[in-house]
Amino acid sequence: MNYHIITQDNFFEAYIEDIYKLHQEDNNKFLVRKTSGNTPWQTKRHVEYLENDIAYIISRLQTISHEDKLFVSWYDMFIGQAILDSGITCDIYVFVMGGDLYAEPFWYHAKWLFDKHTYKYVKKVCDYPNINWKRRPKNWGKVVDEIMNLVNFESQQKKLFDQKLQMVKRINYIILPNAAEPEYQAICKLYPGANFKYVYGSFIQNYDTACTLPTKIFHRGTTINVLIGNSADFTNNYMDAYRWMKNQCKQKGYRFNVYSVLAYGNQQHRTDVVKKGYELFGNNFKPITSCMSRAEYIAFLNTMDVIVMYHNRQQACGNIMTSITLGKPVLMKKQSPIYQMLLQQGCNSVYDVTNVSLRTIGEMIESAAVNRSKNMTVVKNIYSEEVRLDNWKHLLS
Repeated sequence: MNYHIITQDNFFEAYIEDIYKLHQEDNNKFLVRKTSGNTPWQTKRHVEYLENDIAYIISRLQTISHEDKLFVSWYDMFIGQAILDSGITCDIYVFVMGGDLYAEPFWYHAKWLFDKHTYKYVKKVCDYPNINWKRRPKNWGKVVDEIMNLVNFESQQKKLFDQKLQMVKRINYIILPNAAEPEYQAICKLYPGANFKYVYGSFIQNYDTACTLPTKIFHRGTTINVLIGNSADFTNNYMDAYRWMKNQCKQKGYRFNVYSVLAYGNQQHRTDVVKKGYELFGNNFKPITSCMSRAEYIAFLNTMDVIVMYHNRQQACGNIMTSITLGKPVLMKKQSPIYQMLLQQGCNSVYDVTNVSLRTIGEMIESAAVNRSKNMTVVKNIYSEEVRLDNWKHLLS
């Protein structure tokens, strides 16, 4: 039997449907972790809901035999600890989601996840231990206390990371797309001593729908629609990305509308991002704060002219692959494993965002449109339904 631990999110409805397309539902059970908030969830397939009670989850896991397989999506410290405490011996397969491996514990990873201005902002809003160096001499004792608090805080983060490392070492197989060697190497570097193997698999990334939409015709001299980011998560680095974009807006001869998708993520951060967006771009800032269906979102992406993803880690893969399939130029950080993967696969519509000027945006937009068919083939060979289902056949056998 194959067991799948997933979260109560519409992202996983397609995950379940893939297994039904293979007529494998009788050999697979879906254990759904309930999530709070307004998470859309409309699956009509049979699922089993897990309560947020670790004792119950441990007892449920202990019914899984050594011969079974356990697939986990969102391998956070909560579920990782439950798996360790359960003592189960079956093989653990983990789909790499991003935040579960790269942003936990939060402050241990913060210095490489966030750029200068975003890091400063996050430290302020997330109560990072503060040292007030401007105290008068008679109050230096308080500064010493604050220094010790910071040292203890950093030590605690290291201990949490060591716990996370033990959980990662329990993983037998990391599931990544068939061209994601850069990301596999990044994970191995981040978690030294882990001994998991790399097997092929992926989630739906909208290729099969996006490839049917027409290429948007770009007219020079018109207002350029720029999408920045994919959520209200801190790792979008909006406080730095917007400053970068503001500098690009100074270029003569171009007019920009700046869009950001903020439908999910940290609510306070969404409020702050919207405020900063209007402050820098005025009425040319267009925040998206409501959810769309998959078809609506793909159509929305096709109205964009250029996509900017300012993450330092793997993130927004669906946005990136959909945009490339639609014939859009995508600007990313060069350290992003997705950027490295696409370059290695021969995609020529991706650019290093820190080493490019939108003065040539017209050429980039036109080049991506002209090379759409070639770049679509890159995405097809990694993320098409045919490849995805074939990977599932091997994983579930």
